[in-house]
Amino acid sequence: MALNVVLIKEPRLLWHAFYFRGSISMQKHFVFKTFSIIFLVLLYCSRAPLNATTLSTESTFNDSLEKTETHTLLESNTFTNLIEIDHIAINGDAELLQMAKDNDWPGTGDKSDPIIIEGYYFRYNGNMFIVDGTELYWEFSNNVLFGTDDRWCAIVISDLKNCKISDNYFTRGSVGIHSIRVHDCQFINNVFDFQSWDGVFLEDSYNNIILENTFIKGGEGGVFGWAGSIDNTILYNEVYGSPYGFLLWGDADGNTIQHNSIHDISYRGLDIQASNNIIQENDIHDVDGDAIYVSGFETEIKNNRIYNNLGYGIKFSSGSGSATIENNVVICNQAGGINLHLSNYNHIENNDFYNNSWCQAWDSGNNNIFTDNYWHEW
Repeated sequence: MALNVVLIKEPRLLWHAFYFRGSISMQKHFVFKTFSIIFLVLLYCSRAPLNATTLSTESTFNDSLEKTETHTLLESNTFTNLIEIDHIAINGDAELLQMAKDNDWPGTGDKSDPIIIEGYYFRYNGNMFIVDGTELYWEFSNNVLFGTDDRWCAIVISDLKNCKISDNYFTRGSVGIHSIRVHDCQFINNVFDFQSWDGVFLEDSYNNIILENTFIKGGEGGVFGWAGSIDNTILYNEVYGSPYGFLLWGDADGNTIQHNSIHDISYRGLDIQASNNIIQENDIHDVDGDAIYVSGFETEIKNNRIYNNLGYGIKFSSGSGSATIENNVVICNQAGGINLHLSNYNHIENNDFYNNSWCQAWDSGNNNIFTDNYWHEW
């Protein structure tokens, strides 16, 4: 791994490193060994890119795809002998069973024997795969969905449960998967490339798992949780090249964002405008704005690596609060390490704030408690 050399600036006055108003602050400085400091700076201030998911194709749609300069497309999943189609629409279990029979889709719809829908190349100027009102188990996998009009979604699923959408390639169009009143479904190992809006849009959906997907250069973000989408898990995904990483708005409470790689983002890494969400063990770097922005309540931010961002590593807006911020590494952020802007009753404990350019912490709220953090004094 090639690492860039980091020039450490001269220490500034201590008052510029900390500004607290109306807060309870208990500062405990730890003495780091020289080796540890050098290791952290080299690790978190380097700009070495992560490996991207790739796709290679041998089917007829290959020539029409514009490759991005940061990836080649899915070498591990070569799509061959695809059936070209414009769209499929399914309404209810009876229609799903009939279409499975008519098209030789394997499976009975039981949990142990889901109906398998695979091997299609969709190209259309509208919604391409639409399913409503099913309770049977089904899987949609190893398909390509090419949207020719950025006003329409690739997949729209509504009022259903028990589906799995995996190992597909989405490109162009508006949203990759629009989920409306959907629960207990899984979206796994898909590639979302150049959607004009989001890869996955959750609307009033709950208890779904979004796992090991790659979101590339979307018009908005990787996953948008909205309108009461609760208790969803966003796990082990990578998102880059879009304005946002993940967004939770409009009472999208109680979700977990964990073990994701979020990088090369043009506005905000995480935009959390909801409450009771968990953000932990993510890697967030090279964001042109704030890495994590929060305007809700009772957010848990733990064990994240936040570095090389132009805004703040963590920023809380006016009216937010009651958050737990623990065990994060916040390094090399241009605006500063953490900003509690009129945000109250937060607990900030055992974090490492190092080499953040303007300030390590800015607190203009009340009753915030800082405990056992490491501060780089300048």
